[in-house]
Amino acid sequence: MNRFFQIGLLAGLILIAAGFFIYTIRGELTRLPLGLLLAGAALVLGYLVFNFEEIRKYLLRRSTKYGANVALLILIVLAIIVLVNVLASTHNKRFDLTEEKRYSLSPQTVKLLKSIPGEIEVICFYTQGNRARTRMEDLLSQYHYINKKFHYQFLDPDRNPAKAKAYDIKFDGTTVLRYGKNVEKIVGASEEEVTNALIKVTRKKEKVIYLLEGHGEHSMENYEAGGLSTLREALIKQNYVPKKLILPEKKEIPSDCDLLIVAGPKVDPFDWEIKEITNYIDQGGSAIFLLEPFATPKLVAALKKYGFDIGNNVIVDRFSRVLGGDYLIPVVSSYLSHDITKGFNIMSFFPYARSVGKVKEPPEGVTIQALAQTSPQSWGEVDEAALRAGHASFDPGRDLKGPVPLAAAAIIEPKKEAGEGGNKEKEEGTKPERKARVVVFGDSDFATNTYIAQQGNEDFILNAINWAAQQEELISIRPKNPKSTPVTLTLTQGRLIFFIPVVIMPGAVAIIGLIAIMRRRRKR
Repeated sequence: MNRFFQIGLLAGLILIAAGFFIYTIRGELTRLPLGLLLAGAALVLGYLVFNFEEIRKYLLRRSTKYGANVALLILIVLAIIVLVNVLASTHNKRFDLTEEKRYSLSPQTVKLLKSIPGEIEVICFYTQGNRARTRMEDLLSQYHYINKKFHYQFLDPDRNPAKAKAYDIKFDGTTVLRYGKNVEKIVGASEEEVTNALIKVTRKKEKVIYLLEGHGEHSMENYEAGGLSTLREALIKQNYVPKKLILPEKKEIPSDCDLLIVAGPKVDPFDWEIKEITNYIDQGGSAIFLLEPFATPKLVAALKKYGFDIGNNVIVDRFSRVLGGDYLIPVVSSYLSHDITKGFNIMSFFPYARSVGKVKEPPEGVTIQALAQTSPQSWGEVDEAALRAGHASFDPGRDLKGPVPLAAAAIIEPKKEAGEGGNKEKEEGTKPERKARVVVFGDSDFATNTYIAQQGNEDFILNAINWAAQQEELISIRPKNPKSTPVTLTLTQGRLIFFIPVVIMPGAVAIIGLIAIMRRRRKR
């Protein structure tokens, strides 16, 4: 009889295990797993009922009590482990120990996410077999980790055709970002693509940037080494609208201009053009000037009234040779405190640059600050002939001693307009509210296609543009594509990596086991 009940108990446990296994595989409690679970439970319950007295005696044994205590301790330990895991999943902290911070978001993405006040909805249309899905999911989980209002979900377009049609999804791997009424779609799974889409979808209005041309400036339509096509693409990614401006055609700076860029003019603009530019700044217009050495003296003189001290020299930096560069490509690794350079610690290179600092006593209504400077071994060489002859040296009486500043930024109060009778007092209520923001660099080549990818050049010029365009939330270090870092092993290292885990370690365990067996036999 007892054997019959024992067989019934064993059968009940097997039925319960089978029912649970089928339920786990199918993901739903259908008739088959439910029936198996009920049948198994009935058999177990029958065993307990018909063997109640025997079970009670068993539980009263001393050994059973000890076993129950051990089981209770095991349950407590398991409960603690589960609790720790639950707390860790809900209140976790990430640590990225990789050299390139491969598994961390860039400072720009983090800063942008923290500045977004509203709810962000992201829908990723990925099929089940899309290999990029896992990478995208890992990436978006980092966005959600920074901003809890960043919500995302994955939908299979084949299983959700209505939803896919509503968003006009044509490609597997399309991601839709919604912020308020704004919608942006991307096809890609990189941080740069997601962050750029986030900038576009959260920005209220596109900013228009005009690049002055007609005086030998670098052109944004030039895709060759000296062009600004790479900078233009970077601006478009950040939702700017770059446009070309030829002042003699327009006669004035367009009213929709949010930022004017003058990039490396070879000759001075006409006097009336310079006056138009200064009037634009006086009325609160923002501008960035990238100036070349020994050029555009009239433009340099016009900028002096805003507190810029632009030297008629070329910066020579001996420190550049240490890094394998040329004397005339000063390296900037020391940035001064400013919103543009806050947290910026990447070197930048300025081929053939002039000094740009600030005057000792800035004009009234002007706040100016130098941004970057070269090494103490550098100087500003004023003797152009000696420089061309190749024997320039520091002249304490004439040259500017290093560190030499080569970029500065100014905030300029709007100029008071003339009232009736020549009265210079500004009429109340007509004063422009916006203050002009002007940045001057002593070089233009660093932003061209040849040099913009060098170290921090792109971040530096884009930070200056974002600051001048009053887009401070975009000022930071931008996401980079991760570099491929393959591990290259020698033949010996490869053999060691194979033999240690596959041969040596298992072999050592086997030898120790054999020795133990032999010692036991000898003792017998």
